[in-house]
Amino acid sequence: MQLFAPFYFQLLNILNSKIAKQAQALTDLQTCQNLKCKLHPINHDLGCTPCIEKNLKSDEMPNCFYNKVDPEYKRTGTKVRDFAEFVVKNL
Repeated sequence: MQLFAPFYFQLLNILNSKIAKQAQALTDLQTCQNLKCKLHPINHDLGCTPCIEKNLKSDEMPNCFYNKVDPEYKRTGTKVRDFAEFVVKNL
């Protein structure tokens, strides 16, 4: 076991570094401020996937899409068509 200890610790450092980079990337991309939402990535370890799955099933767009275009916008609809109209008006 002692023979593998340096390799083991090196591997742990590499994995921790990758995890930290992934967490930072998620933080950089995440624009949703609804921290109380059970689907927000800070409330579980599945990233954005649960939110995107929920929105796709209901033909809706996640908040982060709107926030990326205009963080101050108070949206009037949640459907994909509403987002398309929003983008046309704001870009």
